[in-house]
Amino acid sequence: MPDSPTPEPPEAEPTADAEFIPDVIPAKPPQPLMSAVMIIRNESRRLARCLASIRPIVEQICIVDTGSTDDSIDIARSFGAEVIESPWADDFSRHRNEAADMAVGKWLLIIDGDEEFETPQVTALHACISRLEAIAKGAGQAEPAAPDIARLRGIAETATADAGAAALFRKMVETVDADAAAYSAILLPVETRGDGGLRQQFLAQRIVRNGAYRYAYPIHNQLIPKPGVTASEIATQDGLIVSHYTGEMGNKAKRSLPMLQKLWDTDEAAMWASYGLEKPSDVPGHRAHAAFFMTKTYSAIGDHAKVVEWGVIAEQLCGNRPNFAELWCWLYYARLALMAMSGGATAEHHALEARCALERGIALHPHFTDLRRARTTEELLTWQRMARTPMGQAYSRCSASGLQAVAGIPEASKALGIPIVWTTDRTKGGAVQGELPVKAAEDAPKAPF
Repeated sequence: MPDSPTPEPPEAEPTADAEFIPDVIPAKPPQPLMSAVMIIRNESRRLARCLASIRPIVEQICIVDTGSTDDSIDIARSFGAEVIESPWADDFSRHRNEAADMAVGKWLLIIDGDEEFETPQVTALHACISRLEAIAKGAGQAEPAAPDIARLRGIAETATADAGAAALFRKMVETVDADAAAYSAILLPVETRGDGGLRQQFLAQRIVRNGAYRYAYPIHNQLIPKPGVTASEIATQDGLIVSHYTGEMGNKAKRSLPMLQKLWDTDEAAMWASYGLEKPSDVPGHRAHAAFFMTKTYSAIGDHAKVVEWGVIAEQLCGNRPNFAELWCWLYYARLALMAMSGGATAEHHALEARCALERGIALHPHFTDLRRARTTEELLTWQRMARTPMGQAYSRCSASGLQAVAGIPEASKALGIPIVWTTDRTKGGAVQGELPVKAAEDAPKAPF
């Protein structure tokens, strides 16, 4: 008799705890375009203004707080920022990398808590688009895909309000992002504004592709491409400004000098390994970095002897890289100041060393504007030496054009300790004359030649 078939077990009833597997898996949300990344400590005075300025252009705000004792963290979270607290480790790059690791956007907008992103004017964005268009026209077959200029032009025609300008800025980033192999960084103009109204503009990498860079150096940190990343940049035009409010230089020096000395004493291989990077061949060693910024810091606080001490070291280490060109300006003006404060053979020595430093700098960087301005100072001083008159009298007798040249070189008048007062002498046809106040003329240092 054949065996009867084994009955199938009854199908189990689904339980309430059973995992529900949908027939259609929801689409993964698109990756955000931009995340803002920053580190803060006690930035309550300006942080709200900063965050309000970037909220229209980023989807995520990532903040590392290194020990605030004010209400900075509460302000940040009120803007929807993601905040982690990380005790200060004497290393700006470490904390900036922590903030970057939080980001999920395709691009990172790098900004500090005491900065703000000024909403770009539509006319400035038109100029930026024109630049992209010029690059596209000049691109050969081997170049990356040209940006979608026509699409940007259409958006620009309707972008008349602040919100439209912010949207246009995002479209500009989207256009750069369209070809993943095209660019790894976007340069923005940065304008520094001191409490006394001092302003300076420069271009800096402020929007970078997420995952393409890491920060290196514990102070005066720099973005370094990760191994295998080919760095390529595109610059915007004026109008896309990040404003930076500078603090009191003496306080910054108290913080910076010990950190720079620590960097000088650091093992270089260990430093690069701590950032997960390999030292690129075109990047100077950590001691060149430390010596250069030691010189810069001492120049800012007016310690001329230390400028010379560290500047001589930095000159031996920095080579002819363009980003170090300012070193020879600091050396020149420091020697000039030491000349004005001394006399006899010592003054003559500093005068000679000033000229030599200037010539070495110009030989390496003949087109650097600040060195050319320093040469103007040296030419005026050469005229004064030939006249063999006291320093104050020499400047008071300069022609109007000569005085205007000196007035345009504040480093020179500061180094020499010679204030210049502008007056209009209508008896001479209204010509502008430069004069020293009587007391200043009496106290002006005498020419050492």
